[in-house]
Amino acid sequence: MSRFRMGRIVVKSMAQRRIGFVAEICGCAAKIPWGLVTEKMGVELEHRVSQKLTAPRFQSKVDEILASDGSFEMKMHQVEVAMADEESLACKEFGLATGYDGIVQKKCIMYFLQECKGPQPSNNLEFRAFSAKLDIRKKLQKLQESLSQGTHSKS
Repeated sequence: MSRFRMGRIVVKSMAQRRIGFVAEICGCAAKIPWGLVTEKMGVELEHRVSQKLTAPRFQSKVDEILASDGSFEMKMHQVEVAMADEESLACKEFGLATGYDGIVQKKCIMYFLQECKGPQPSNNLEFRAFSAKLDIRKKLQKLQESLSQGTHSKS
């Protein structure tokens, strides 16, 4: 094995240990399944999260939450929890833990993949899911603006 290849393996191993330690500090009880981690897996996982968050069924759920009675803070919390639930389900489909642990595992894996690939303009593996979350949060922002202007009526 060449010194270069051996060096890359050592660097990846060190990154895995460090990122695993960060996950533990964040309260993640589940170990990261490094044997499943590939760039392809990361891209497919992010694509799946994006699919779940842009699905008409989920968008309807968000619209129902936003149209319901209650404070803006309650609606924001419900939407964030619903997004986390969808993200957690996608994580489970890819062999990660469920709930908060799965989301922390996913974030750590995505960070690891970006770190190992190095700085590149097209190195944003989380763009699809990020974009879907941003669209949902824009809906929340519009609701907040309409509430602050007093133009929102209760349904």
